Amino acid sequence: MKTVGIITVHRLPNWGSAMQAYALQKAINSLGYKSQIIDYKYTNPYHWKRGKAKFATPKLKTRIGIWLGLRPPRLQTLIDKFISKEVNATRPYNTFEDLHENVPRYDIYCSGSDQIWNYKTMCCDPTYMLDFAPETCKRIAYSSSFSVNQIPTEYQEIYKVNLSKFSALSVREQNGCNIIKGLLNREAKLVLDPTLLLNKQQWGVLVSKACFKKEIPSKYILCYMLGYTYDPNTAMASLLEQLQKKHKCPVISIGRPLEKFKGNIYQMPQSQGIGVYEFLWLIKNATVVATSSFHGTAFSVNMGTPFISLVEFVEQEDDRITSFLNKVGLANHLVTVKTDYKHLKIDENSNIEQAQEKLSQLREDSLSYLQQALEK
Repeated sequence: MKTVGIITVHRLPNWGSAMQAYALQKAINSLGYKSQIIDYKYTNPYHWKRGKAKFATPKLKTRIGIWLGLRPPRLQTLIDKFISKEVNATRPYNTFEDLHENVPRYDIYCSGSDQIWNYKTMCCDPTYMLDFAPETCKRIAYSSSFSVNQIPTEYQEIYKVNLSKFSALSVREQNGCNIIKGLLNREAKLVLDPTLLLNKQQWGVLVSKACFKKEIPSKYILCYMLGYTYDPNTAMASLLEQLQKKHKCPVISIGRPLEKFKGNIYQMPQSQGIGVYEFLWLIKNATVVATSSFHGTAFSVNMGTPFISLVEFVEQEDDRITSFLNKVGLANHLVTVKTDYKHLKIDENSNIEQAQEKLSQLREDSLSYLQQALEK
């Protein structure tokens, strides 16, 4: 059985990073390979020297509060536990030098998904372009993301040198296809995010492991809000007000805190942590999901849960959500910061079943590409 080493960002303090790594490993293994996540730490001194901040260690008071059950476990702790339990990973590589001097050996090396080729956040780290892989080994990319629409001239050479060595290149967004074409004059395959390679039933294995310390309401609106480049609070508050009027049930909020919504919010027990299992359960069972997150959108579609996705603008540099919803025919589920929420007429249930059929076809196509990339 051939072996595959996957490089990605899988330990960030958010659910999506861990789940995309888990899903890609499951998909590759299902095709008859033995894969392993290369446990390369982000951030590390390579990134700190280039301006990226260290992830903060919680204060003593916070750690004591977690231990006494007065505060929820940190999301980072829950993500690390999930990776340890559900993912086959190497030993930790805590520095750029450690990995490059002690390269794990595989038949095939794979650049995985998420924003690993984003020059802004990843500091053009060539590790994510497999510069450490032995010259004689195959390199492929599955659903890698630049998350920008162009690479500045001063960074283009590092991308050209490293990505030209790949036998197969696939990306998550159309912007990525355009960048590859401009840099290498090659066609990159547009494929699904790894989380969408697994269907609702396959994710159900993890849903069944969710554990809540208090019964969750039978009806609820799930708000999963992130904001990397803009503040979604005002628009999200307006959206939730309209959804709450319609569905007459409380809001459960995860992710970025809701600062401007004044409606009915369901309060979790203070010690309740929301790990991967609970995240999946909450999306699957929600009456409706309101989200500004790509993975919040992707899982809503995959689970067949009614949803509305908030973006800053329909046409923007980070086009992950828009690109995906266009592919599955659900662009009518998009709202923006400029939407007139008082006269909102979006049906969060519309075309969900048809989208499931399109997603199934896209899944087959992406898995077929992945198999061919591994074989050729």
